[in-house]
Amino acid sequence: MPGWVKYRTLDGTGKEGKDYEKAENALMFNTGEAVANITLNVLDNLVSDGDREFYVELFEPKVKDDDYEAKLGSTNKATLVVIDNDDAGTISFGQTVMSVNQKVNDYEIEIPVNRKCGSNGEVTLKFRTEEDSAIGGRDFEVCEGKVTFVDQQVESCIKITIKSKARWETEDVFRVYLEEPSGGAKIDPDTDGGADKDICTIKILAEEGGKELLGSIKQKLGVSLDKSRVGHTQWKQQFVEALYVNGGGDDDDEESSPAGCGDWTMHIIALPWKLLFALIPPTNYCGGWLCFGVALLMIGAVTVIIGDVATLLGCCMCIPEEITAITFVALGTSLPDTFASKSAAQMDPYADAAVGNVTGSNSVNVFLGLGLPWMIAAIQWKVAGVNEK
Repeated sequence: MPGWVKYRTLDGTGKEGKDYEKAENALMFNTGEAVANITLNVLDNLVSDGDREFYVELFEPKVKDDDYEAKLGSTNKATLVVIDNDDAGTISFGQTVMSVNQKVNDYEIEIPVNRKCGSNGEVTLKFRTEEDSAIGGRDFEVCEGKVTFVDQQVESCIKITIKSKARWETEDVFRVYLEEPSGGAKIDPDTDGGADKDICTIKILAEEGGKELLGSIKQKLGVSLDKSRVGHTQWKQQFVEALYVNGGGDDDDEESSPAGCGDWTMHIIALPWKLLFALIPPTNYCGGWLCFGVALLMIGAVTVIIGDVATLLGCCMCIPEEITAITFVALGTSLPDTFASKSAAQMDPYADAAVGNVTGSNSVNVFLGLGLPWMIAAIQWKVAGVNEK
């Protein structure tokens, strides 16, 4: 339904009759109409007296139907600024501090430069960049040049390229200077730098996604480095324990008993093997997979050595291969499992791990020791038989 609202002009620094013509009327809204315009006349006083402002106030809204009530919104007063175009103007940055984000690729930012208290004639100003914690060529492109305002122009901008760079720092900073105005313009004396120059500080912040990613990587690297330090210590300790009888060496350990003659004898015999197996890295590296792989290679090598030595011993003693296999070879290859089962039984009150180790080891020995050669032989004879035909 149709309605209206009254409006009027009010003085601010701008004065009625000097800077604008008084206006007081009603603004009509037809049915379904949501927008209406107010027309005002601004006066040119031909005197350089700076920018002035005055106000337009809305009041007493009404609708044609008395059963409904019209209300004003939260903003019922508008401020209008009359820009003084009789002077060359005062120049300043739109912002004294700007924050920008570093991105994956190079990109340009626009630094706003404003002209107020006059816009008469063409004026120019020089600008230049200055390094701080941000380095020219690495974080931003060093540049200098001129900003030009044509007659009646009140806004312009300076374009500067921000370089792509993976950064973890909270922020890097550089500055842009405005100086040496020409054409009658002046630098705003109330800004940073005084009447001689204006300064805009640019803060380059890390990209949020990149910062989170780098933080996650840094955290994971820190955990890996901590594990590596522990691993280095444990690896060194393995060699220390290998060199001492019964793995001792701590003089302050009150529970350790002095080594006997038998301990020294076994230590001297086993010392090369202790040093060899001390080369196996601790489980702190690569999630334990490095330890598993190297230990597997060591066990395989020892098994091969034991088998060859047992075979040579059988030849020297004229013992049949079958007897050698079920005695020397079986005994030699089962020794590691025997000691592992012993350690597991000592550490576990129920010896579950010891039983599992024995049964698992013997099962693997049977299935691989008998099944694998049998399978290879069967394939060989099958292929040979097919070829004969």
